Amino acid sequence: MPFLVIDHKIWDGPHGAFLYAQLDLIGYDEWNVIMLAEDPQTTETCGLAGHPGFLPAVTQLMTEHVIGWEARHNALLKTFGITASAGRDISREQYEMEKDTLRREIIDKAGWMKLRIIDDLLRKS
Repeated sequence: MPFLVIDHKIWDGPHGAFLYAQLDLIGYDEWNVIMLAEDPQTTETCGLAGHPGFLPAVTQLMTEHVIGWEARHNALLKTFGITASAGRDISREQYEMEKDTLRREIIDKAGWMKLRIIDDLLRKS
């Protein structure tokens, strides 16, 4: 059963458009999904951690990260000159490089979180 590091509550909430539309990320891509056991038999047979259901602490932490990433992206857009209050100009290529760096940071953070979540779940089982 899939467990999303950046939970569906975030994707379906006010920050989902940023992730989907601005950064071209998809919540069910491999970088954001941990496959966990749905039942005790699967846990025993496959050695997978059991699916915990909703983890409010993880969702809160990831929401805080997404808010920070979105603020950085908005500042980047302002620097690029997309808003009326544009700052210094940067090239389209520089904007794309910065956006790709932000996407990589999000994917890397989700990967880091996956390991922590799995370790935590295995310790509790």
